[in-house]
Amino acid sequence: MKKTLFVVFLALSSTLLTAQSAAEKKMDALISALMETKFIVAYKEYKNETEAKISELKIETTLDAKEVAKVKIAYNQSKFKFDAILDQLKRDLANSATRKLILKSPNTFSNTYQRKLDEAKESCNNSFHKKADLLLKKDALDTQTLELLMGTFFTIFKSMSEQKKASNEFSAAYLETELIDPLRFKAWDKIE
Repeated sequence: MKKTLFVVFLALSSTLLTAQSAAEKKMDALISALMETKFIVAYKEYKNETEAKISELKIETTLDAKEVAKVKIAYNQSKFKFDAILDQLKRDLANSATRKLILKSPNTFSNTYQRKLDEAKESCNNSFHKKADLLLKKDALDTQTLELLMGTFFTIFKSMSEQKKASNEFSAAYLETELIDPLRFKAWDKIE
């Protein structure tokens, strides 16, 4: 009896593992097909661009914390819109008929999401990216102003150094002609 139960259990386990393996293969094929669609490629590019901007903001230590907080709120609002697209995609992928459609024509399916992506990107551009760009440009402007001031200071300092050097040269020449030369002993041949 125990042997029979063990054999039945083993057969059922094997069937379940095979079914799971086949399901994983189908899902891998589905994911692979989706990853090459225009929608997913554009989504990933925009995600990377947006996250790179956040990294840039985090690197800048001179930014006003209140302004960064406003940018963070705009980002979170945009993130919510992109998450909604992924949640809808996840619901659609739970439907076996939709999965078959995707495998047959992944680009046709992804085109239905392209409009949603474009709307989310536009919203993100008008809120997060605009605020982040203004904040980074403001900081860049401050940096440019500082660099300009430093350059101006350096130019003035260099000019003053050159004037001092010229003044010293002039003073040395003047002293030479007015004081030193008259006090110098004349050469033998010059004395009458």
